[in-house]
Amino acid sequence: MERWLGASPKSNSRQWDAVFEDGAMFKGGLFGQGLYVSPENDLVIAFFSKVVQTPLGPFLRPMDAYLAR
Repeated sequence: MERWLGASPKSNSRQWDAVFEDGAMFKGGLFGQGLYVSPENDLVIAFFSKVVQTPLGPFLRPMDAYLAR
């Protein structure tokens, strides 16, 4: 998961594939879809895909940091 997301999650949980120290969460779908939620920054990023190897994962945390400024 770390390689796919470009960041180290703190853990996972029942519904989320990755939970980060700042409370952000990520859930990936079977064909590359994704949902990233950052409660601290009031941000939700949802994306759709038809391919398993979507290139968007490593950009989620940097987008969150950039938009939080």
